[in-house]
Amino acid sequence: MSELRERFERHQAGLLNIDYEELRDQFDHHEEIFGKRYVTFSDFEKEFELWQACWNHQQTIIDNLKAQLNNMEACYIEKKKRVELLESNIKNLVVQLSNNYEVAEDEYKKNADSYYSGKCDAFDLAEQLACLALRGDRDQHLTR
Repeated sequence: MSELRERFERHQAGLLNIDYEELRDQFDHHEEIFGKRYVTFSDFEKEFELWQACWNHQQTIIDNLKAQLNNMEACYIEKKKRVELLESNIKNLVVQLSNNYEVAEDEYKKNADSYYSGKCDAFDLAEQLACLALRGDRDQHLTR
């Protein structure tokens, strides 16, 4: 028995103030004898058709919502992977900048040249910006 038919018949049993199993047995018996569950042109038959139309309409809505949810989940997973990749790239960049800063600082100590001083400043600034980029998105989510 379909879930739709069982719910319909339980509802009808409640309206008639009779036991569901008793009503179900009557419908089963009618179906065995006449090949139809409900008497032709009866209120049961008309109401069941209405229930079925409503059920199908709601099922279509549910199916569409499930499809939308699946799309949203797929988009979320794709975006999350992209963010993780970008975070990884930025972390690698921070390490590279830090290493380059140390090399430039060593060169500056040896030569005390403004070129190497500027190079240290550039690596320092780039490292700070990369760290801000790495932290920035998280900070924005916390303030929302």
